[in-house]
Amino acid sequence: MKRSRLLGAVLLAASALLCVLLPSDTVSAALTAGTPMPSDSEPLVQTEAEIVSYDPDTGAAMAVGMRHGGLFTFSTAGACLVDAEGRQIEPETISVGTLVTLTGPNRMLATYPEQYPDVSQVQVTGSRPDFMALHYDELYWHHASLFRDVLDVAVDGLGDLTAGEKEALRYRLMCDFGLY
Repeated sequence: MKRSRLLGAVLLAASALLCVLLPSDTVSAALTAGTPMPSDSEPLVQTEAEIVSYDPDTGAAMAVGMRHGGLFTFSTAGACLVDAEGRQIEPETISVGTLVTLTGPNRMLATYPEQYPDVSQVQVTGSRPDFMALHYDELYWHHASLFRDVLDVAVDGLGDLTAGEKEALRYRLMCDFGLY
């Protein structure tokens, strides 16, 4: 009991110190949003990715990085959506297989999948076939009762997919099987 009171007192003191040192609107926004506090001098970077899941109504997106191949989520809500020539586009233009260049801060939140906060621009640069539509149903119904290692072998055997697309397909199947 004493340990939890001590921990509570330390956390209270730390949050009070933050409130004294930082503007209240910055601390409040960071604590309620659950995101890191922004840096005014934070440089923006561009990240090339392929969309693997997207809801145009909410802007919720999952993508796989073209360079590192890892899955990450981001939101298009509030971001400028443009085509390769820089003309504004509608959210419905984006779908699974769309290749994009994202502009945002040089940070990812350490979760799985990672989270890319504060994307300011999504530029459509090309497209690939919708691999979910091509492979998901067959894998789901044929491997629903099998263990992950069998599913891994089946997904890895799909030669027409990139490593990132295989990871995205595996992740979605594992979520739908209730294993994530």
